[in-house]
Amino acid sequence: MNARKRILAVDDEPDVLDLLAIILESDGHEVVKARDAAQAMEAMREQSFDLITLDLCMPETGGDELQQMLSGTFGYGRRVSTKLPHKLPPILVITGMEDEEAIERLLLGERVVGVLQKPMRFRDLLRITRDLFDWEDYKRSRHDLPVATRTPERVS
Repeated sequence: MNARKRILAVDDEPDVLDLLAIILESDGHEVVKARDAAQAMEAMREQSFDLITLDLCMPETGGDELQQMLSGTFGYGRRVSTKLPHKLPPILVITGMEDEEAIERLLLGERVVGVLQKPMRFRDLLRITRDLFDWEDYKRSRHDLPVATRTPERVS
């Protein structure tokens, strides 16, 4: 089991936010809820997160637009040097939209790791978040090793 992670859940539907919080908190994580882009940007300024779940279809500022705002403010879009750390965590899009073109465009966005279609199965959400946190923890542990002790990765 992963250590407790902090997740920013962004969705304009309060019932969906509550459901996401129940599922992810039951797995031991802290969930901060945002109902729109302004709340999400404010939360990102105040805290750091291990994951963002992002609804694609929201009024005013959609998920695709919010992802670009997040990248421009907290990701590589903002950084002047690749040696500086970035604050933008992985982003998992959760959407009921079936517009393949829009989803494909969003998947090209910085730190977008996947799309989960609504209605979602709880076990799929938990499996994806666990796998993602395992991968992020593994990368972090490999990065923390002295260079001489790292072994090359093989791609099969």
